[in-house]
Amino acid sequence: MDKNIGFEIALLARSISLKMSEVLKPFGIKAGEQPFMAQLYRQDGMTQEELTALVRVDKSVTTKTLKALEAKGLILREPNEKDGRSKRVFLTKEAEGLRAPFRKALEEFGDRLTAGLDAKELNAAIACIESMQKALEDE
Repeated sequence: MDKNIGFEIALLARSISLKMSEVLKPFGIKAGEQPFMAQLYRQDGMTQEELTALVRVDKSVTTKTLKALEAKGLILREPNEKDGRSKRVFLTKEAEGLRAPFRKALEEFGDRLTAGLDAKELNAAIACIESMQKALEDE
């Protein structure tokens, strides 16, 4: 095989990030902030530690990203009543107002990204990506 899978995935990730930035610009959200917002739209009130694990980034990245989202008025961080050492993250009313258009924009972007794939090809691609991710996690 002449192509390197890691290189091809890196190119795809870069293209996705650039296009995602365009999609998110109207919301004032950066591509790196999108996974955090998406997780909070799934489950509001998570701890910073839970978000860090779900988004698969370093704690310092989570802290920096949440500070930026807080400065934009999209989230609030409050002490965790169960563990005073951690904070829970909540969406603001402004962020709640963006929920439907944000989800629609991401859905449309996903449709554009996978436009050339039928259901079987898409499921196979997802399975391959998940297998590669698991292989890295198991190292």
